[in-house]
Amino acid sequence: MSQENVVVLHRWRESWSRHDAEATLACLHDDVVVDFSGARGPFSGVYRGLAEVRGLLRSMWEPWDQVTIEFVEVIDCGADRAITVNVFEAQGRSSGAITGARVANLWSFRDGLIHRSELFQSKDEALAVVGLRE
Repeated sequence: MSQENVVVLHRWRESWSRHDAEATLACLHDDVVVDFSGARGPFSGVYRGLAEVRGLLRSMWEPWDQVTIEFVEVIDCGADRAITVNVFEAQGRSSGAITGARVANLWSFRDGLIHRSELFQSKDEALAVVGLRE
């Protein structure tokens, strides 16, 4: 994975955790696909293009007072792909309840931007898609 892709991936994570929609979207290719079909919960689905992703961001951020994503591991899968193992933590806006999840994403890049993000429930699932095993 190129250094340019590493930088955009970390810039995306930082802006997402700040709830900065414009900076988050600036990391994405115009033809971005966010595939959350593997998600458990209300956001399961496939989101295509910046307008759909903007709506997803609003829906995901609205119930949370604080929400962060940390990359526990970044796995290089070649020039234009990477897997991240992520810890998601959030505090409910109304309830104050804290929740979290550990998931993995497969990222693809085009023109120095994130072109595709696919969510998996585990690192092993993501590794299998790219033909890698631990």
